[in-house]
Amino acid sequence: MTKNKSIEHTHLSKFVGKWQTEGCILPTDTDPEIKFTGTDVYEWLPGEFFLLHKVDVMIGKDQTKPLK
Repeated sequence: MTKNKSIEHTHLSKFVGKWQTEGCILPTDTDPEIKFTGTDVYEWLPGEFFLLHKVDVMIGKDQTKPLK
């Protein structure tokens, strides 16, 4: 069975690739600023109907490690 992709679906291609991210979460009255840096990778799964998101990010002193 062949599925037709909508125009909106094809716009997801804009996210495919490797992205370097850095920034900060602004401080509040009770919490300090928190800096973050990382890498995000978006890849099409077979059939190009779903994206796979891989992430490796440091938020403050906490690391989100990629699944293996």
